[in-house]
Amino acid sequence: MCTDLSRIGIVLLLFGNLLWPAHRSRAQSFADTYPKNNPDSLEQWVRANPKANPQTRLKALITLERTYTWNYHDRVGTHLPEINRLATVQKRENAMAWAQYLEAYQVFNQNRLVDVVPLANKALKRFGSQNDRSGQLHAYGLLVLTNSTLYGNRITSSRALSEQYLKKMEALLHENSNVHDYLTTQLVYTRFQYGEMDNGARSMRQTLDNAERVIEQYPDCAYARYRFGRIEAIYYGLIGEHEKAYSRNKQVLQLLRPEQDWEMATLTYNLATDCYKLNRIDEGIALCRQSIAMLSRAKPVNYAILAGPYTKYRELVQKKGDYVAANRLADSVQKYNGLVFLAENNKKMLELQVRYETERKQTQIAELTQKQQAAAFQYRVITAGLILVTIVATAIGLLFWRLRRINRQRALALAEVQQLYKAREQFIGIIAHDMRKPLVSFRGLADLISDRLKQRAYADIGQISQAIDSAGVQIETMLDNLLRWALAQREAIPYHPDNIRLNDLLHRVTDLYRNLVQFHDINIAVNCADTVLVWADVDGLELIVRNLIDNALKAIGSSGCISVSGVLLPDHQVRIEVWNSGSGVTSDKLLFLQGVLVGRRSVQLGEQGLGLGLLLVRDFVARNKGNITVEHGRPEGICFVVTLPVSRQLDSLPAIWRAYEGA
Repeated sequence: MCTDLSRIGIVLLLFGNLLWPAHRSRAQSFADTYPKNNPDSLEQWVRANPKANPQTRLKALITLERTYTWNYHDRVGTHLPEINRLATVQKRENAMAWAQYLEAYQVFNQNRLVDVVPLANKALKRFGSQNDRSGQLHAYGLLVLTNSTLYGNRITSSRALSEQYLKKMEALLHENSNVHDYLTTQLVYTRFQYGEMDNGARSMRQTLDNAERVIEQYPDCAYARYRFGRIEAIYYGLIGEHEKAYSRNKQVLQLLRPEQDWEMATLTYNLATDCYKLNRIDEGIALCRQSIAMLSRAKPVNYAILAGPYTKYRELVQKKGDYVAANRLADSVQKYNGLVFLAENNKKMLELQVRYETERKQTQIAELTQKQQAAAFQYRVITAGLILVTIVATAIGLLFWRLRRINRQRALALAEVQQLYKAREQFIGIIAHDMRKPLVSFRGLADLISDRLKQRAYADIGQISQAIDSAGVQIETMLDNLLRWALAQREAIPYHPDNIRLNDLLHRVTDLYRNLVQFHDINIAVNCADTVLVWADVDGLELIVRNLIDNALKAIGSSGCISVSGVLLPDHQVRIEVWNSGSGVTSDKLLFLQGVLVGRRSVQLGEQGLGLGLLLVRDFVARNKGNITVEHGRPEGICFVVTLPVSRQLDSLPAIWRAYEGA
């Protein structure tokens, strides 16, 4: 299939000079708005002539937008609102078709692939009604691009559908050939051929050569040099010739202008990937930093695109052997990959999390709506009967009361559904954030361990093992919190209080964390008398202490101190303190936390950084008949204070208690 397409392209190239003049005589009013090599002068004219002839201005705006689709990723859609307005006011069907195509391309540019197809099909239908073959060819091309990702990983499994679109493009090109449409077709060929590299490498090479000859022959087509040059570099990377890919990317980078930030950042990242393959580690790291800096300047920042440079940056640092720096980058990799993960899996998680609740609420809303419709019908009948019967006034009053009651019930149901959606989104966001960070730490560890074993770098293996343990404990803590939270919502958590020796429990929990921070400058101290006994559920108390220590570790980062103490108070209470030497919190944040912990205010997960762990601590302290407060640390940091009932064994040991009170 790809070979046939390339042969057709060569034939069209040979006869291009004959077909080009014929096309221009048939061109419709907006079909000749082809991209320009340098849009500066046209942009200046647009800014300087806001009240120019509407049709002239409309053609200029469409020309600019089509130029942006080739070389100015960040500008796509800039003039789309004005194009839509002018096309609608002038009732220019062909211009409306191009406006719909450009809107579809803007959505494609934003990677919202599911929304592209209906928009592209609308534009295709409108182009067909105007007999605009060039527009139809572009719409079919966009559908092929949507049906494939960069390396041929199909969004749909319909390879036959892409071939069908390509055949229609060939037919349109035969009927209405010009060099600009020919280059668009060649560009679409390359995207289709990404997925055919096992058998289609030669065809892709031929497609690139065809495009290069056209660009050389027609100076007006120089705008296409960047796109085909970048694709040629990718082609070299796909066939394993990374030195050629590196050189080609370097050449294409020289073609870019300072304002082409996104294109420059993308090429810089591609060069970093080439350096990774060529073991040019330091150069690759520098290129990743440049790419991240350029992508971060874009407004709004595209976090999904940033995931690639951060991931490659971390891989290069790992390859260099700088595991400390690689671990620091894990947060950034987790952050941007997490956003991509959420975008791809949000719908499935929604179905799993709130399917039952949503269906139930929707059923209630449907029933209430049906009742409201029935009541409204009844109201209309009664109103009509007012002419005959004066007593109907009483019925009307009753009907109004019923309507108001139904409306209130419906409003409450709608508010509950909205609150459910909001809670679900916050809940999913916190799960994704907390789970992704430790999971990212596992990526590539097998290769790293194998590499360190070959080099006999056993000290590095010890650090890697510690990182695995740390990530595993984080995952275990998160999963345990989720289980406890789910059981708490169902009121299914068992509560079995008993006499607990507090010193043993505190040491048991802190010993686990000491093993995890042995390679960091972190000190965890326990200060509790061996005679202190507390009356509580052992599993619940362990969850309280574990989450407070985990919260303290997050606050101090890679160095600092944590103190865990337990003391018997004279009022038959046990006081447990967890203090950390971190930077502490502001007074406003402290008041917020105090209000949450004592239950003075209702909160949502994620509000002011509130996590699932701290809410569990609050609930489990209450279940164990205790209290929790938070205060500024002395002299620094922050301190959480938990008070629980003293062990009931002390009631039978008055001598010990009196001795304590005397002391």
